[in-house]
Amino acid sequence: MKIICLEGCHGVGKTTLINDLQLAGEIVLDEMFVDMPSFSIIAPQSLTMETIWIAKWFNRLLQLYNTHKGKILYADRSPYSAIYYSKSTPEEQQILKQLIETQILEMNKVGIQITTVCLDVQPELLWKRILTRLEFEPMRKQYNEDSRAWMDKTNNWYQTFTWDFILDNSEAVVPPRKILEKVLQTICK
Repeated sequence: MKIICLEGCHGVGKTTLINDLQLAGEIVLDEMFVDMPSFSIIAPQSLTMETIWIAKWFNRLLQLYNTHKGKILYADRSPYSAIYYSKSTPEEQQILKQLIETQILEMNKVGIQITTVCLDVQPELLWKRILTRLEFEPMRKQYNEDSRAWMDKTNNWYQTFTWDFILDNSEAVVPPRKILEKVLQTICK
C-alpha cells in the first residue's frame, strides 16, 4: 500500500487536489480521517495531543492495510505537520521528527510506503488565495489564517523542511494531478 501525503501551507491547494483526486475515483484520506478526543485541561495542539494524532494516523493506516493492500491512497497532510503545529520546544520537535521518521521506516518494512509531496506556491499568489478563501470560509480566522505573518512563518517552515517531492502549484498551466502522475511513476518503479 502506498500513501502519498500532500503537505504545504494553508492555501497551497491540498484540499482542492484531494477533492480532484476523489472525483477521479482515487482513494483519499482527508485531514480529518482520524477521530480526535478533546480535553478541557490540555490544548488541542499540545505536544501530547499531536502525539495522539500521530499515533491515530498510523493506526488508521494499519486498519486500512488489509482492504487496500497494493493500492495507492492520498492523504491530506502527513504526521510531519504535527511537528510544526505542536506547541512544543525545538528540542521536542526534533524528538517528534525522529519518532515519525522511525515510524515511517517501520511502516515501510510491513508494506506501507509513505511518500510526502509538498505543494509550493509563490508567496504573493498564496496570500491572494488565502484572502479569497477567507471570504467564503471566515471561520478560518480562528486558526490565524488572516495573518500574513502567520502565513509567511508557516510557509517558511514548509519550504525549509525536507520532503520526498516538492511540486510548484503556483500556475494552473500544468494541473497538479498531472504532476502527481510523475511522482507516481518515480515511486512505483
